[in-house]
Amino acid sequence: MAFKYVTAYVAGSAIVGATPVPFADAPILMAMQTAMIANITVIFGMPFDKGFISAMLSAISGAGGVTAVGRSIVANLIKMIPGAGTIVGGAISGATAATLTMALGLAYIEVLKVYMKSQINGEKLSLPQLTKMFVDLYKDYASSGRKTLKDEQPKAPNQINIE
Repeated sequence: MAFKYVTAYVAGSAIVGATPVPFADAPILMAMQTAMIANITVIFGMPFDKGFISAMLSAISGAGGVTAVGRSIVANLIKMIPGAGTIVGGAISGATAATLTMALGLAYIEVLKVYMKSQINGEKLSLPQLTKMFVDLYKDYASSGRKTLKDEQPKAPNQINIE
């Protein structure tokens, strides 16, 4: 169910990223991505904890944010070129926004899956452990361009993975 929400936010972020006005998309994209994280949190049945969500988003902005900002600046500078630059810049910016939103959503779903499984098993994961996991997954999804959740393999041949 959370994945369906991510794909809707990805489509929206691609449209917002493709706007022809240079640098106009960043605040809207940040709001959309924050709303996506909040929706995923609720879908997982977790209380909306601003501290938890802020820690996750801060970790991403520190780890992958520099690269994302660099890509955004290049795409927005291209948008400033009249005519073809606007089209090319919009396409690059839209694709970048979609890719990074997808990476963010998928990484967050993966982290919440691990968190929920640990809760069920009576294990405790610290916020630093979760944020590190989130950053690592985000980087992996963003660099690979993968658009689906990772497949989980059972640990033993006779173990069934229940989701």
